[in-house]
Amino acid sequence: MKQLVALAVEGNSFVDALRHCWDAGHAVTPIDTRLPIDFQRQQLKRLGPDLIFEPGAKAPRPYQGLVHPVRLEDNDILVIETSGTTGFPKQVVHTTASLTASAKATNFAIEAGPQDRWLACLPLAHIGGLSVVMRAVLGDIPVTVTDRATPEVITAGAKNGATLVSVVTRLLNQIDASSFKAILLGGGTVPPDLPNNVIATYGMTETGSGIYYKDRLIDKAELKIVDEQIFVRGPMLLRGYRHLDAVEDPRDEDNWFATGDSGKLTDGKLDVFGRSKFVIRSGGEDIWPEQLEEQLETHPNILKAGVIGVASNEWGQKAVAYLTAAKGAPQTSSDEIKELISSNLPAWYMPKEIIWTDNMPMTNSGKINRSALRELSQNLVD
Repeated sequence: MKQLVALAVEGNSFVDALRHCWDAGHAVTPIDTRLPIDFQRQQLKRLGPDLIFEPGAKAPRPYQGLVHPVRLEDNDILVIETSGTTGFPKQVVHTTASLTASAKATNFAIEAGPQDRWLACLPLAHIGGLSVVMRAVLGDIPVTVTDRATPEVITAGAKNGATLVSVVTRLLNQIDASSFKAILLGGGTVPPDLPNNVIATYGMTETGSGIYYKDRLIDKAELKIVDEQIFVRGPMLLRGYRHLDAVEDPRDEDNWFATGDSGKLTDGKLDVFGRSKFVIRSGGEDIWPEQLEEQLETHPNILKAGVIGVASNEWGQKAVAYLTAAKGAPQTSSDEIKELISSNLPAWYMPKEIIWTDNMPMTNSGKINRSALRELSQNLVD
């Protein structure tokens, strides 16, 4: 019977534990060791592994909690949680075939091989970081895993021989991009004028990694737009979502997966607007929270922005922006914010309300927790 092993280890020990488990025929599930211990226990309770691999151990031991009632199939090798931006995360099940297809196609797309070295600096409990390790392990490419994603650590990684890395825009803006052969960039709107070696990506947990690199689909991936929603198909897709009673396959009868993202194709170029469920329809116009957030965060005094839609008798919905000031910086005036937005976005993107907070609710993967923001905004409905 296929057993699920929770990997509660960090750094290069994670790679060793992953290899050990896969060689033994087990499936793995990464535990977010950055979380407080109580939150790690909650994650373990949701996942219900058979075994757990802990720091310093040479092999996994039996897990003492309740084991998940749904057993995995022989070809399943990964159970990984989504970011859970709107509530509880989903448990995505991947197979040997889906992860191998993703790893091979990505390595081929960026011409990665044994002569290279991956640097894994993003959290391993989420697909953005874990996929780097999987590309290395499944592609027989050396990898170095760091326990922190800072400009200093990434720079040191390049000096120590890393040629490939995956980062988010915030980190890209703080490092010398020319230090790497290729940099995969995900997690948001693509900045303009990227260096040639920086490859903007689109993908999600369900696709095992990015499927769209620098205006091109990876090998064997397909994409279409239906009513502005992005659909994808290919061998790298998940087997299904793991529930308490079964594993549910979310694909339709033709194996297309509805991503929940909105976008458009123009001459083969994909533009991603954001999550369809998050769009704010205000006064007959659409506001994409991710676009507004990223524009607000270009202001040097704004550290973090979180935007949600709140019911409004006048507008249908109104955009409410929660802002966290950068350390030591004053709160930005509404006039400055209005000027910033009007210079870069349509006028209707201007938030109807701006709320400053020192405690922006975030998910474990570092994304805005919109569910928590909606709870904070209950009294703002007009």
